[in-house]
Amino acid sequence: MSIYELFNEIKDVKHEGTLCDFNGYLEDYLGLINEENPNFELLNGIFELDNDFRIIENLKIQINKESISNQIIKYRDVYKISDNAIIIKYVLYSKNINEGKAFIFDDEFIFAKGLYYILTEDPKYYEYRNDLLTFSLKDDYLSVKNSIRSLQNNKIGKVQKDIDQRFIKNYEEGLALAIQISEDLSTNIFENIKNDRKNKARYIEENIVKWFLLKKFLYVQYMINKNILNQVHEGNVKKQRNQAKLNAEKIRFVPLSSLWREESTTKTITEQQ
Repeated sequence: MSIYELFNEIKDVKHEGTLCDFNGYLEDYLGLINEENPNFELLNGIFELDNDFRIIENLKIQINKESISNQIIKYRDVYKISDNAIIIKYVLYSKNINEGKAFIFDDEFIFAKGLYYILTEDPKYYEYRNDLLTFSLKDDYLSVKNSIRSLQNNKIGKVQKDIDQRFIKNYEEGLALAIQISEDLSTNIFENIKNDRKNKARYIEENIVKWFLLKKFLYVQYMINKNILNQVHEGNVKKQRNQAKLNAEKIRFVPLSSLWREESTTKTITEQQ
């Protein structure tokens, strides 16, 4: 089975499915959204590249609790929220690109990478990890189209590294950005709740997922970097794993219990749980 066939089997709500809101041709989806939709230009540009593209909107995915990285990260709050809280905004897939490829999109590139790591830890998707590219919805459609076209002459790992460079030049830059995002989330969550209390549960779950994605990104991105292993840790995987854990712990978050009680004091923002 190809990755195209795998994603094509997922039923959307129109077909009484529960895992996504829409799964069908990109052309049909473009007809459903307004041209003023912030993602319209990007999606329309991809459609022009291949009219047979299909798209999944809001794909719900699950955390693999047996994953070594998830056990090391130890962010318990992510297991206390609803099963459908972790969502990939868009998955686009085509059978016409290198016998089948798929593309993950999220608003923030770091979140998209974290979602990729979660998805490919699922045994059903693990063997397709080299058939997936990760993008940000903030990317311009010409850059996305060029990256997809480059798959004709380059391995997917090379193309992904080029995409990474558009957003994060090196791990240190990614670490700093992840920490800043986590601080912004912690600062804004209580104001969001105060201004829209009817959506309190949604804000809380979204933040918990984002904090987890930041931790996931920092841990896995560090562990897969062979240059860091050899140049920083002299080939010692144990040392690399320990530093990856410490990096993930730099993501500060507000505990779930404090979010529900709306305790926004500094002491509720912690690095450990």
